[in-house]
Amino acid sequence: MHGLSANSFRLLMRLVFLDPHHIPEKLIVHLPDYEVARDELVKSALVKRKAEPEEGLAMQEPAQDALRGGLLPMEWRRALVGVVGLLLNVWSFTTFETRNQPARWKVYEMCVPHAARLREIVSPEKAPCPSECPADIVFDMARIFDDAAWYSAERASSPEETAAFARATWTIVDTMRTTDLLEVIDRVFKQWDIARDSLALAICYNNLGIAYSLLNDIPASLDAWEMAYAGFGEREGRVLDCTWPAASLALVYAQRGEPEKGAKFLDPVFDELLDRRGCDDRTTSETGVILRARGHLRVAEENVAEALGFHELALANLRVTLGNSHYQTADCMYNLAQDLLHFRRYEEASKLLDEAIEAYGDIPRYRPTAARALWRKGRLLRETRRHLEAEGFLREAMRVRREIVPEDERGEGELKEEDWDALVDYYSR
Repeated sequence: MHGLSANSFRLLMRLVFLDPHHIPEKLIVHLPDYEVARDELVKSALVKRKAEPEEGLAMQEPAQDALRGGLLPMEWRRALVGVVGLLLNVWSFTTFETRNQPARWKVYEMCVPHAARLREIVSPEKAPCPSECPADIVFDMARIFDDAAWYSAERASSPEETAAFARATWTIVDTMRTTDLLEVIDRVFKQWDIARDSLALAICYNNLGIAYSLLNDIPASLDAWEMAYAGFGEREGRVLDCTWPAASLALVYAQRGEPEKGAKFLDPVFDELLDRRGCDDRTTSETGVILRARGHLRVAEENVAEALGFHELALANLRVTLGNSHYQTADCMYNLAQDLLHFRRYEEASKLLDEAIEAYGDIPRYRPTAARALWRKGRLLRETRRHLEAEGFLREAMRVRREIVPEDERGEGELKEEDWDALVDYYSR
C-alpha cells in the first residue's frame, strides 16, 4: 500500500469490505478521481479489472483479509462508514408499497452479495465494535441487513441466508444505546412520512394470524387476520393494502367449505385489482396472490372451470414476479394441476407436477409440499396405467411422509387426499 495516492488508498479501503469476486463499478464510480485510482490499483496488482466492463473488479480474498487486518481500529471504522455509504447510494429499500415488486431485483442482485460480505466482516468475533461508529451509520447498516433479509425471504432463496441477515440486524441494534436508537428510528419514520402506529399494528396482526396458523389455532388466526384487514382498510383509497389478510381469510374459509365468508373479504380487493392493475398485471406478486385465492374460492364453490382460469392467471403472474423456483409458484402449479386433473388433462397436469417437485427440491421446510406433489404425481401415473413409474413416485412420497410423521403407520393405500393436505400449511394447500 506504500506509495499509493490518497484517492487510490481510499478506494482500496472500500474494496476490502466488498465481495471480492464481483465488484460492479457502478457501485464505486462516483468516488474522487475514480478511474485514475482504479488504474493505479490495477497496475499495483492489488486489484484485477475483468475483461468486460460490466463484470467490474475483483480481488483475492486473502489479500482483502490481510489488508483489512492491518488497519487500526479508527481506520477500520472510517472505512466501514465509507462502505455503508456506498451501499446506501444505490440500495433500493423496500417500502410497504414496493415490496413484492420484481422491478427492485436488479439492484438487490447487485448489492446483496456485498451486504453478505459486510455481514461476515462485522460479526463480533471478527471486527472492532461497530457501535463505536456514528449512530446513523450503525443503524443504516442494520437497515441494510434487515432489508436484505426481507429480500432473501421474498425470493425464498435460502432460509439460512434470511436468518443470518436477521441475526446480524438484531446483533447490531442490540449494541446501540437506547437513546441513539430511538432518535434515529424517529428520524427515519419522519422521513418515510407514514402513519406508523396504524400500519405497524395491521402488519403485526397479519403476522400474528400466520403464527397462530402454524400452531393450528385457526379460530385465533381468523380473528387476527380480520383485525389486520380492518387496520389496513382504515387507509383511505388503499383497498389493495388488504391483500395478504384477505388472501389468508379466503384460503382458510375455502378450505373450511365456507367460500361465502372468504369472498366477503377477498371480493373488494379483487374488484380494486381489476380497476387498478387488471388480471394480466406482472408488476407485483400480490396480483398472483389475489388471483390464486379467488381460484380456491371457486374450487370450494365446485366451479372448477372458473377456478382453473384464475389459477392459470395466478401462475402466469407468479412465474414472472417470483420465478419458477419459488415455493409460492410451485404451490400454484400444484393447484392448477389439480384443476386440470378434474378435466382429465393428464399431460398438462403431469408437467406442472414435475415443475413443482423440482421447485420444492430437498429443502427441509418444503418437504411436506414435496411429499404431497410426489403422491399426486404417482396417483396420476397410476390413473394413466403407467404403474411402474407410479410406484416409484408413491414410494418416494411415503418415504418423505414417514420422515415428517413417523408415528403414522398407515400404508399408501389407506391414505386419502386430505391426509396429504394435512401435512401442508394452510397457505400452500
